Amino acid sequence: MRFLCLHGMGTNSKIFELQTAKIRHALEPGNEFVFVNGTVPWDPAPKVKEIFPEEKEFLRYALEQNVASALQCYTDLKAFITTEGPFDGICGFSEGAGIAAGLLAAQFKDPYSLFKFKCGIFFSAGPAIDMLALEQGEIRVLDLATDGKFLKLPTAHIWDPEDTVHPGFGRSVKEICDIEMMEEVQHSLGHEVPGRGSSHAVAECTRSIDRTIERANVR
Repeated sequence: MRFLCLHGMGTNSKIFELQTAKIRHALEPGNEFVFVNGTVPWDPAPKVKEIFPEEKEFLRYALEQNVASALQCYTDLKAFITTEGPFDGICGFSEGAGIAAGLLAAQFKDPYSLFKFKCGIFFSAGPAIDMLALEQGEIRVLDLATDGKFLKLPTAHIWDPEDTVHPGFGRSVKEICDIEMMEEVQHSLGHEVPGRGSSHAVAECTRSIDRTIERANVR
């Protein structure tokens, strides 16, 4: 399975590749992960500079800043998916996970969508933006009350309910996903991807992602 991978705010594709290395290497073989950069320069995320001091460029997608920048972000991602795809799944962390959920939502809401994602993997997902509303000039966050549990495809949700960096990240995307096809791993590591020093969480993440991929492959 081929995954499009979107990093978090104040990091970059190389950092997300390193953040997910232990989990990716522990997964069942046969998967490919394609990491793409945001285009907006940004300050490094908390603690990132301490862990990756050699990194010079930190980026974000800036989807929720204003309509013009959000629409450009969405347009750029659609172009990347068109030229570098197809992708079977999508994976993201924090801001990138929220955008990933928004792309899945566009696939479900638009019968003519070019996206062909079969599953989603979300680490500490930020709010998901309604991409179709964005095309009409509105920035609107998808939520359970308005949209219901309409993402009916296999998903994995990996998050810390006590996240103090971005409280609530992980919850809103989980709430719009079909519980019957959902895997969930709650950890106590804060706003990060389980990796070094968290072998138990890595093992749980690996199992949940492998099950998500298996579900996607049999649909």
